[in-house]
Amino acid sequence: MLRRLRSSEGGYVLVLALVGLAVMAILAAGATRQATSAVRTAEKAIRAEQAQYLAEAGVQRVVAAPPVELPEGETATFRASNLDPELDDAFYVVTVEREGDYLLIESVGTAARGRNREERRVRDRLFAPLPDPGGEDPGNEDPGGEDPGNEDPGGEDPGNEDPGGEDPGNEDPGGEDPGNQPILFKYTLWTDDEVQLSNTALVCGDIVTTSTVEMSNSATVWGTVGGGANGSTCKSVGGSGTVVAAGSVSLSNTATIQGTVLSSGNVTLYNSATIRGKAVSSGKVTLYNSAQILGGHCKPGQAGCPPLPGASEIQPPKVDLAGLKAQADEWWVKRTFDCAGLPQGAKCKVIGTDGVSLEGYMEVSEPTIIYVDGNLSLSNNKRLDIKGPVTFVVNGSIQFSNSSRLTCTGKGGPSKAYCPIGLVSTKGVTTSNSSEVHAFIHTDGKFIGANSSTVYGNVVANSISTLANSYVQHGFSQPVGEYPPGLQLQFGGFLTDP
Repeated sequence: MLRRLRSSEGGYVLVLALVGLAVMAILAAGATRQATSAVRTAEKAIRAEQAQYLAEAGVQRVVAAPPVELPEGETATFRASNLDPELDDAFYVVTVEREGDYLLIESVGTAARGRNREERRVRDRLFAPLPDPGGEDPGNEDPGGEDPGNEDPGGEDPGNEDPGGEDPGNEDPGGEDPGNQPILFKYTLWTDDEVQLSNTALVCGDIVTTSTVEMSNSATVWGTVGGGANGSTCKSVGGSGTVVAAGSVSLSNTATIQGTVLSSGNVTLYNSATIRGKAVSSGKVTLYNSAQILGGHCKPGQAGCPPLPGASEIQPPKVDLAGLKAQADEWWVKRTFDCAGLPQGAKCKVIGTDGVSLEGYMEVSEPTIIYVDGNLSLSNNKRLDIKGPVTFVVNGSIQFSNSSRLTCTGKGGPSKAYCPIGLVSTKGVTTSNSSEVHAFIHTDGKFIGANSSTVYGNVVANSISTLANSYVQHGFSQPVGEYPPGLQLQFGGFLTDP
C-alpha cells in the first residue's frame, strides 16, 4: 500500500495537501486567537473610558448641588444607574465627606457589557463651608433691632453714620495693591531680562528692561512717526522710540535708535550704528567706526540731562493668573471635573488634554475673558478673526507659526492694526514663520519673535529671546479703541522727551 502510494504521483499530492491543510489550520487558530485578544483589549479600553466618564459625571452631580449642610465627619452617598442603554451596567456611586470647609468627593464609575466590566475612581475637593449657624437671625444681623438710637446715634450726624467718611484707606485697606491690579501696558517691549535685536528686526515704540540691550545688523527702534517719516516703516503710534536699560546698551552694524537712550551702564556703538536722540549714561559712552549720537550724550545730574529711573520703576508686573481666572466668562478645561469652582454665570467647555488649535471667526457681544487650561496655537495658514474685546488667559504656552493670522477684522472686513485682544500666558509666547498677531501679550515665560513674524501690540514678558530675521513689532503709546478685557492699558509712564 505504502509502496503504491509512494510510486504514485497522486499520492504525493494527497500527502502534501494534508500537510498544507494542517499548517493552515494551525495558522488560522493562531490568527483567530490573536484577533479575539485584540477585540477583548479594545473592548476593555472602551469600557474603561466609559467608566471614567461615569465617575466624572458623579463628581459633577455633587459640584452642581453640593450637600453644604453635611456635618463635620459625616458621609453622604449618591447613586445613579442605567445611564447608558447600550451597556448591561452603567452607574456611579459618589461618596461625600466633610472636612472643615471642604467636601471630599470620591466617585466610582462602573461600565459593563457581557463579561467585560471596568471601574474607574475619581477624587475631588470642593470648597463648600457650612451655612452660618446664626442663620437669618435679625438680632445678629442688626443688633438693637429698630431702635433709632442704635441705628444712627446722634441723629443725622454723618460722622457717626459713616465713620471715616470716604476715606479710601478704610474702604480698601492697603490701597492699590500692585499684585492684584490688571496688567499695565506702558511700553512696546517690557522685560526682566536682556533684549537682543538683530537681522533687520524692527520695533516701533519704547523698550524697557531691567537688564541689557544689544542691537545689530540693521535692527531699528522707531518712535512716534508716520509711515515713511525719517525712513520709518511703522504703521502705528509707537511711543518716542526710547530705550531704557538698567544695564548696558550696545549697537553695531548700522543698528539705529530714533529716540533717547537711558542706561545705567555703558553705551557703545560700532560700525555706523546711530542714536538719533540723546544718550544718558552713568557709565562710559564710546563710538567706533563712523558710529554717531546725533543728540549728544550726558551723565545724570548734568544740566539738561534727565535722571535715570530706579530699578523698581522698570520692574515689569507678573501674571495674576488666579485673579484673571476668577474674572473669566468662560473656562476651557481638560476634564469635566475641572469645571469645579466655576465663577457664577460663567460657561465651562471641555477641550481634552491636547490644548486648543484656533481657527475661524469669533464674535462676542460684550468684553469676554476666556481661561484656557492648556496650550493655545494657531498655525499652517489658519486665521482667527475676532469681533469684540476678548482676552485669552492661558495656563500653558501660546504659539503662532507658518503664516497664521490673529486679527480683529471680522468677516470680510478691512484689516486693522489695533485690536482689543489680550494674550496672557504662564509659560511663554512664540511668533514665527510669517505669522501675524494683533494682540497685547503678557507672559511669565519667554517671548520669542522671529522669521518675518509681525506683532501689532505691546509685550510684557519675563524674558525675551533674540528678536531676529525680519521680526516686526508695532507698539501703541495711546489707545485706538477698546481695551482687552481684564488688561488695563496704562499708556505713558515715566518716559518723557528730554
